[in-house]
Amino acid sequence: MLEAVDELGYGADPHARSLRTGRSGINGLILRPRDAVHGSLAASQTFNRLVSAIATTVLERNLGLIHVPDMLDPAGQRVPMDGCIVAHPYGDDKVLGELMRRNVPVVTVDEDPDRPDFAWSVTLGHRAAVTGLLDRLRAEGARRVMLLTGTEDNAWNCRSTEAYRAWARKHRMRPQQHALYEGEGVDGAVRFIAPILAGNRPPDAIVAAASRFASGAAQAAEMAGMNVPDDLMVASLTDSEFTRANNPPITAVDLVLEELALRAVDLLLGRLKGQPALAVPLVLQPELRWRQSTTRNR
Repeated sequence: MLEAVDELGYGADPHARSLRTGRSGINGLILRPRDAVHGSLAASQTFNRLVSAIATTVLERNLGLIHVPDMLDPAGQRVPMDGCIVAHPYGDDKVLGELMRRNVPVVTVDEDPDRPDFAWSVTLGHRAAVTGLLDRLRAEGARRVMLLTGTEDNAWNCRSTEAYRAWARKHRMRPQQHALYEGEGVDGAVRFIAPILAGNRPPDAIVAAASRFASGAAQAAEMAGMNVPDDLMVASLTDSEFTRANNPPITAVDLVLEELALRAVDLLLGRLKGQPALAVPLVLQPELRWRQSTTRNR
């Protein structure tokens, strides 16, 4: 019998097997940001790195991974998956809500800003990273610090803004916070920042949520005849070739994406095995990469 099976190349139907076992061996990944992944692959290095790390970690666990573009689309709802990772959800995220409604085991990478108590989450300590960065800029002499975030309603933008505004209040500094559609990229950031630098009281430091925006800030400073970092310090809340290859290299926050992916996959597998939820979401601390763009000559 077994020889005949081998000769015929017979294999068990995976759909029938999943109906019997209740498991497909495949987990879903939903990448929620849309503005931030707009444009070329080079413009999306942060998310490419995250997706690659999750895929590699899942593969090491001998499981499959499928990218689900839109869970709210009827086609997406038919995707067979044991559980799902939702990366960087929006506030009161409808996709996360739909998965929870369908009782799909789900883990988030970074928190839903409107569901801070959702325990099945591996999130980032955005507030601590932003505050540490701002303290360093102040120690280097910055007194007028501008924050440029993206426009999406996710923890990355929301928590960074909250930390910046709290820091500004503490130091009695008038906040100068702006939001720009991330699809504008480097050129859009240059166009947005150039008139600000030409104003009567330009900032002496710019913190940009996206590395593309930080690169644009450095280019705008050069166009205005300003020296980075002596006239304008520049920092980014994400790290990529845009920050590392800039001249001078730009200080950036490393989001420890490989560790984030590992913890998220293991948390999901634990949930699938019936392990209890964490008492509070797991928080990982980003790492600050100090570079020449925030080190002034003394």
